[in-house]
Amino acid sequence: MIHELYIDGDAYHISWAIRTDQKNIMQRRNQASIYRGIVSEIQAKFMALHVGLFWGIGVFAIKKGDHVNMMIDSKDMVPYLVDGTNDKFIGHRIRFVNLLIEQKELTANISSIEPTQNIALLQNTDV
Repeated sequence: MIHELYIDGDAYHISWAIRTDQKNIMQRRNQASIYRGIVSEIQAKFMALHVGLFWGIGVFAIKKGDHVNMMIDSKDMVPYLVDGTNDKFIGHRIRFVNLLIEQKELTANISSIEPTQNIALLQNTDV
């Protein structure tokens, strides 16, 4: 199955949406207390990517062998995903995302989108 994973985050919240041809699943969470108010926006978005993928696998929305398009609306995130980073926080999230992709034998692509296309934007979620 093909999934689109949309993400958003800030210092206080993270959100993600998983879209398939059958449905949209939208989630929003408060930032973990140890990170609340101290992570940067880009760090929060990487947290949302990691947690959203992990959650999607955990509730069986994303299954072994599925295809995931990571829908990224931040132009700053793409180079980190492609080339890596010296930011340890972001590097750990990228490592966890890559481990999940490998362990579940997922096919994953990065798709750059405009913010207006992001269905997971925090201001669009009602949780």
